[in-house]
Amino acid sequence: MKSKMIFAALILGSVLSASAQKRITITELPKASQEFLQKYFSHSTVEIVKKDAEHGEKGYEVILKDGTEIEFWKDGSYREVDGGNKPIPTEFIAASIKEYVAFKDAKVLSCKGSKVDWFVRKSL
Repeated sequence: MKSKMIFAALILGSVLSASAQKRITITELPKASQEFLQKYFSHSTVEIVKKDAEHGEKGYEVILKDGTEIEFWKDGSYREVDGGNKPIPTEFIAASIKEYVAFKDAKVLSCKGSKVDWFVRKSL
């Protein structure tokens, strides 16, 4: 009986996970997301685009061929950019943050921003 309950829980978890992320085409992204990708990441090809419901917030996730992951809010503004261990473009990051990172002679590897808070992971 216990194993049947565990099995049922696993199946339910996989169904919920599958419904939380749905693959879509790049043309289904909000216009602001499409423009952001074109402006700052035209050097790489889009591999995967998903409609995502993370932490109860609807949004989008884009994975580029070079491994960079970009998350957008449902309105199309970017939520997070993660280049893994590779530097990301910084043109969209606030000037004060770029100046600080440049002062430390580092490269931005990822950023997570909002109107209130910023988190930037930099190289050493």
